[in-house]
Amino acid sequence: KSPSMSVSAAPLSGLSGPQLSSIISSCTLFLMTPSTGLETFQTSLADLALPGKQTKTIGKVLLTILPAMVNSTAGRGENAVREEAEKMAGEFGNEKENFVKCVVDSVGKLREFKTRGGQLITYDSTGESSTGTFVNTASNRLDSMTWTFGVTASNDMLDQVGKTFLRVDFGGEVVEMDVNGVYKLMGELERARGIMEVIENDE
Repeated sequence: KSPSMSVSAAPLSGLSGPQLSSIISSCTLFLMTPSTGLETFQTSLADLALPGKQTKTIGKVLLTILPAMVNSTAGRGENAVREEAEKMAGEFGNEKENFVKCVVDSVGKLREFKTRGGQLITYDSTGESSTGTFVNTASNRLDSMTWTFGVTASNDMLDQVGKTFLRVDFGGEVVEMDVNGVYKLMGELERARGIMEVIENDE
């Protein structure tokens, strides 16, 4: 059973068409560009004018189902996305078609983003991240994180001499990476930070 189908979309069923369009669109932007999309997503959630816990639930649902549907329908056409979205929208009443359309559009954009080499972090109901190393335990392990920058001075492989690297110690688990890995790490942490800001806000 796919992660997207194990989570109910019912918390979104009371939203109007414009609200569905706004919140799904802003979540899609956030998943692709967390550094610039976080504020837009948070604003869209706040604009729903719902109690904090309800807003938090809606955020969790979207952060779960959209990336999960990208994975569960990989290699299949738009009809497969539509069919899965329709199954999830059983309680939507008059807004069912609008929800399905918004989800299909979102998954299409996220698929294109992944095709271009983008990475998506999925938040599931257990609070774990299915992509990216150490993101799912970031809150417990980043406090003890230490790092060291270095330059390779000598090596059996001459092409490695002079290259920079970063060695990160996550409380006993050591990871070493090159400059490209550092930028990837920064992107993963930025996404994790954004997700935590959304789901931890109970106000």
